[in-house]
Amino acid sequence: VTPLPLVLGDAPRTATLDYSDLRAGSALHGLDGSSGATAYRQPVLVHTLDQVVEAFGVPAPTLLKLDVDGGEASVLAGARAVLAGAELRSVIVEIESELTDAVLEELGRSGHRLVEEHHERDGVALPGVWYGVFERS
Repeated sequence: VTPLPLVLGDAPRTATLDYSDLRAGSALHGLDGSSGATAYRQPVLVHTLDQVVEAFGVPAPTLLKLDVDGGEASVLAGARAVLAGAELRSVIVEIESELTDAVLEELGRSGHRLVEEHHERDGVALPGVWYGVFERS
């Protein structure tokens, strides 16, 4: 695993990363005002995953895990070549419920099908999100 501090999306561009909180481990950050309350705003460069693999020589992933708080469809749209690549075995996505159709459509384009879904954690329903495990059919 190689962690890289970058922002992924559907096209290369500049954006503003809105931090909901500056404490370690905080979540629910967003781009360009999409996260609600903002503790700090940081200009960032957005790359596509396809661009990162092709232009920067980062190895194509064998497993892709996304938890991007509402940016799932955008990140997947910028990863179409990676999703279609033979190296990728499975994709795990935390899906905002209202984005379910867009995520299923984007993953379906590359032949990935839903093989597991999880709507609760430790017996408690997840509010507004669910987790999907996808494999190429």
